[in-house]
Amino acid sequence: FLQNKNVRIQPQSEISWDYGITFDHYNHNVPVKIAAVTGHFHWRGKTFEIRLWDGQNKNGDGSPAAGEFDRMGAENTIYLSDNWDEPPFDLYGDDGPDVPAGWGIVFRASYVNSTDNLYCFGPHVATQEHSNAFIYFYPGPVQNSGFLWFPPDCIGQGCAVPCTP
Repeated sequence: FLQNKNVRIQPQSEISWDYGITFDHYNHNVPVKIAAVTGHFHWRGKTFEIRLWDGQNKNGDGSPAAGEFDRMGAENTIYLSDNWDEPPFDLYGDDGPDVPAGWGIVFRASYVNSTDNLYCFGPHVATQEHSNAFIYFYPGPVQNSGFLWFPPDCIGQGCAVPCTP
């Protein structure tokens, strides 16, 4: 589960954010297979795309550096949604994408706000927005590996920002 809390959509605007992390950032440095994947945003969300990421260009906190989503190219896309109320839940079974050791995912969520309201991160669909990726994979972390199911509050663009005009 990855959650970008840096959602801040200005009135009358279009915007997108990239976010992600490698599995080895959480001490899970083994090849994995994706079993299922889905993304989530609210009604201002227009596209949600997840790509495999080789982890080559990282910020100091382990998040993808600017441009990594584009560098990985559409050939690495493992998920795409343009439907906020019925997002696809891609279940792969044994045919899921292989993720080499040291790799992870990078995702981009794009939004359109045609209102005069400011929308920021939060759970309320009418007044707030989301940017969440759910990645199901195996093998899972070994016991006491230090793997975190929920990333810290502040990785890369995942830092929650104040919601003031």
